[in-house]
Formats: sequence, C-alpha cells, structure tokens
Amino acid sequence: MKKNKMIALMTTTSVAVVSLIAFNVNKDLSSFNIFGYNSAEVECERYFDYENGYTSLYEIVENLNSGITNVEYKTWGTVTKFFYGASYQNNFYIQSTDKYGRIAGVLVYNSPISFQEGNVITLTG
Repeated sequence: MKKNKMIALMTTTSVAVVSLIAFNVNKDLSSFNIFGYNSAEVECERYFDYENGYTSLYEIVENLNSGITNVEYKTWGTVTKFFYGASYQNNFYIQSTDKYGRIAGVLVYNSPISFQEGNVITLTG
C-alpha cells in the first residue's frame, strides 16, 4: 500500500475512534451553518483563511490524537454519511481537505439536526 494511502487509512481510523470519544457537537443550533451546492457559497479560500477562525479537520484530528480534547473548534466539511444511532440520534461523518491537500474526517454524533449527504456545513464544537 502506498505511504499516503496508509497514512490516510490510519488517520481515518484514528478519527473514528477519537471522535467517538471526544467530538460532540454543541446542542445550540446556531453552531451549524448549512450551505448548498452553489460553488460561491462553499469557496474553499474562505475556510483556508485563518483570520476567519476556521480550524481544518486535519488539524483537529492531529490535536485529538495528541490528547488535546478540551478545545472548542470552528470547522467545516462535507457530509459524507448520515445515519441514526441506537436511540435515533442524528449522526454523520464530515470530511474536508486543508489548504495543503491533507484529507481528514470526523464523526459527529448526537446532532440536534439532521443533514443530507453532500451538504457542506460549518459547525462549532
């Protein structure tokens, strides 16, 4: 397996395990913004600009893997899978790349609202 694919696989596995433990979205609905499929609405340069306060999922995963779990983040991603939990909680995976092309994703569980796969969202949690 190529080195990049192995790293991506290890990152995804780590994300799933760590996010189950540490990444629970605030119950405040104002922490979510849903964007449509309009490319102007999801312009990546806005997310890559640190002055806008966004932290890439890749950086969040690195922090979680380093044991940093008590930080609130503002991030973005595309909903890649939505599913209901055992008690019909809304759960979904989001994935994005950072400005260096590094891919990461997290599981968001017990969301107060549901999303469709393909939605680009921003959230704080």
